[in-house]
This record gives sequence, C-alpha cells and structure tokens, in this order.
Amino acid sequence: KIPGLSVFLTKTYNIFSINEYAEKDWCSWGANGDTIVFKSIEQFSKNVLPKYFKHSNFQSFVRQLNMYDFRKTAQNPNHVEFQHQYFRQNRPDLLINIKRKPSRHKPPPNKSGSSAAISSASSELRKSEGSGVCLCNCNFCASCTSNLMGQNESS
Repeated sequence: KIPGLSVFLTKTYNIFSINEYAEKDWCSWGANGDTIVFKSIEQFSKNVLPKYFKHSNFQSFVRQLNMYDFRKTAQNPNHVEFQHQYFRQNRPDLLINIKRKPSRHKPPPNKSGSSAAISSASSELRKSEGSGVCLCNCNFCASCTSNLMGQNESS
C-alpha cells in the first residue's frame, strides 16, 4: 500500500493486475498498457465489482474513474476503454500522481448570513455551557435557564 493513495485507485489497479479477468475476457490492460479496457461490462459488474467495492454498478464505477480524470478513449460497441496518463501497466509508482478532481458542487449560499450567525451563536453558547453566563440576556430561553441553573448549583 502506498501512503496517500486512494483506496479506489489501489483497488482499480489491483483489478487490472489480475490475469484471471483478462483471461475470462472481462477487463484488461490495453495493448500498450496505457489504457484499461472493459470487454464485458455485464460480467465485470457481476463478478469483479462486488469483490472490490460495495456495489456492482458499472456506472458508479465509471463516475469514480471520471472523478480521477480518466478519459474514455474509444467509441466501440464491443468494449469500453479509459485512459489516464499516470495509470500504466507495471507502473504502480505513478499512481501517487493521480488526484481526485475538486467537487464542482458549491454549498448553497446562506440567506443574509443567518445560518452563519446562528452557527456562530450556538458555538458561543456551547463554549459558555456551565459558565452561568446568559449570552442573549433573556434569562428565559432553555439554554439560558440551563446555564443559570448550572450557575446556581455551583454557588
């Protein structure tokens, strides 16, 4: 195991390093060792994926490949082929250069900072728990009451 290397890349490299799958014509390295080829998606999904991952969904596997910037190379109805410049047969040392692409999803914008303000206030409240200090000065809310009760118990 290489430190800092993702489990997905390790497992995927191991899959293509097992000759049994190539002999059964399910998946293999491309002719030059610079691509990975899926010759029987049905058999790969049914027999290989569940051995390495918690699913047997080929499209989920492809999404993961895409997250690591693998590119589909051939439009062939008989097989699917992917390539990555650092995913090479007999070169596991290159795997450390493969990085997951950053997420394209941005967190939803908060409305007028209200969720940030609430988060900040609740964080402050947690810090003061048991201190007997009322942060909102109402002395009636549940948080203030429990804080004040804590102060009375320790007095």
